[in-house]
Amino acid sequence: MSKEATQRTADAAGSPIAEAVAAPRSDGEDRPAVAVPVTLSVSHALFTPATARDARNLSVLFISPWGLEELSTRRFYRVLAEAFAEAGIASLRFDLPGTANARDFLPDQSGLAPWQAAVAEAVTRLRSLTGIKPVVLVGQGIGATLALTSPFDRQCVAAVAALAPVVNGRGYLRELSAWSMMADAALSIRRGDDLPPPGAIAGFEPPPGIAEALKTLKLPHDGLPEIANLLVAARPGDSTLAPLADHYATKGSNAQVIPFEGYQDLLQSPMSQTIPEGLVYQLRDWLVSLDEPLRPVCHAEVAIARCDAGALEDIEFSEQATRFGPGGRLYGIVCEPRSGPAKATVIIVTTAHDPLSGWARFSTDLARRLARRGIASFRFDSAGVGDSLPIPGRQRQILYDHAQIEDMRAAIDLLEERGLHRNLTVFGRCSGAYLAYHGLLADERLGGCISVNLRLFRWRAEPTDEQISQAPRSLDTYARKAVSIGTARRLIAGEIDVRKAATNIARKIHERLELKVMRFTGSLLAVGRFNRLVHEDFRRMSASGKRIVLVYSEHDEGEESFAFHFGKDGSGLRRYPGAQRYRIEATDHNVTDKAARAELFRIVEEAIDLGIP
Repeated sequence: MSKEATQRTADAAGSPIAEAVAAPRSDGEDRPAVAVPVTLSVSHALFTPATARDARNLSVLFISPWGLEELSTRRFYRVLAEAFAEAGIASLRFDLPGTANARDFLPDQSGLAPWQAAVAEAVTRLRSLTGIKPVVLVGQGIGATLALTSPFDRQCVAAVAALAPVVNGRGYLRELSAWSMMADAALSIRRGDDLPPPGAIAGFEPPPGIAEALKTLKLPHDGLPEIANLLVAARPGDSTLAPLADHYATKGSNAQVIPFEGYQDLLQSPMSQTIPEGLVYQLRDWLVSLDEPLRPVCHAEVAIARCDAGALEDIEFSEQATRFGPGGRLYGIVCEPRSGPAKATVIIVTTAHDPLSGWARFSTDLARRLARRGIASFRFDSAGVGDSLPIPGRQRQILYDHAQIEDMRAAIDLLEERGLHRNLTVFGRCSGAYLAYHGLLADERLGGCISVNLRLFRWRAEPTDEQISQAPRSLDTYARKAVSIGTARRLIAGEIDVRKAATNIARKIHERLELKVMRFTGSLLAVGRFNRLVHEDFRRMSASGKRIVLVYSEHDEGEESFAFHFGKDGSGLRRYPGAQRYRIEATDHNVTDKAARAELFRIVEEAIDLGIP
């Protein structure tokens, strides 16, 4: 990393975080703790200091599950960390190697060993931050299994909370396979002959050797490390965990099993999930029961002084995690090339409630690929998403909320402070594509946007929650699915809401009829005036020299909105210099398959290269 980047790292380590975490609550506001970025050897991490007046003589290390489950538990872990902090318990959460925002496995690494080594390093780092020896490991899914089995000096481990742990690796892989088929159907992922590797689901592929290692995993066994206190949260109907608790109880452990209430609701997509508040309080109370409160042993100010906000280094990129925005409530990662000063910067905004790593690590992979080409990037969680805290006063439904543009402006402010605001482009997919498009309209500092599967350019009226969360499919998609055997089976089984599907089809037919009428009436009718607003947006951006790149998956619903305004052949777009449209064949809305992702990466790189003077 350059001398200038190192200085920016040092400067960023102090100001907004210290104010946000250590500021006294003279106003009496019930403000959750702000987690402080920490860098491990292979991963970014977030440390949440204890904020209660009396800290406790233990701290918590969160160990993540894998794949879709990790995507769904990210906000859950943040909520848990905030609840624990209020009870006087500090915590650290991090990404396992090869997942989310961590570094990939090295070429000679394979199996569970890199994950176990990362857990051991995180335990050591947490103890150095707090000055407290006892550590409680809290994990979910495969993360809970790592908490139970990781071989390191465990004398400091006071307890383990295992939330729905994996006790049979082969059964877990079979479950992932079934879950993968359901996800493919729900997300319209088309595989063709390219079957996913074992353990993969919806574009999430396990690091090398993980699936093979899981095939031999079976708990309990006699070689398990001793645990003084064990709390197991069992999924509804899961009877396999009682023998695990019994195994530890026979060895003198204080072991208990509780129901994991709300498990299924938690593992919905991040957009529709419900955090299991009852379990949050159960875990907090269990932790409190393990130890008596002490005099304050780790003030927030002390923790911040001990935190290392250094960079996560690789051969081709250097990443710096940071808090930014009002009160440091937002969280993001700057990725810079190591080859020299960046020639351009891309802001990667979140999609719906997906965390900043993106669907199946898309945003992480894009950021690091851009760094190899000398392009910097900043990926971040919008307020209320992932590891960013909600902004007081904002509405709960964050999708398509123009208030998110303020988060983007805060990101641009940060990049200006770091000298990374030249040739600035914003990238987004789905609802993120809408945010990118309207951010380009709203902020003159942005030179272009790349919007992938932009559902619509404007809403005709204030959208309802149902309209936002349940986008109707395109007519082409309905037509293809209507003749499929799978649809017939689901129809017979009563799994299809016929009334809702008919309503959506009727809406799409109505929109096509409106388009035909508009060709004769122009702006005389409301639909024509709505179309004119979109074209005025494009004229304004084109006149100011801004670049607009639109990318659509084949048969994506957004293609119909594009055709409505610019024609199916895109002829209406040609009047706007700097505006381009691309289409990626045979892929889904999330651009899941590898070939389609590679094509999208190429489009992004080409668009940025064309925009660099």
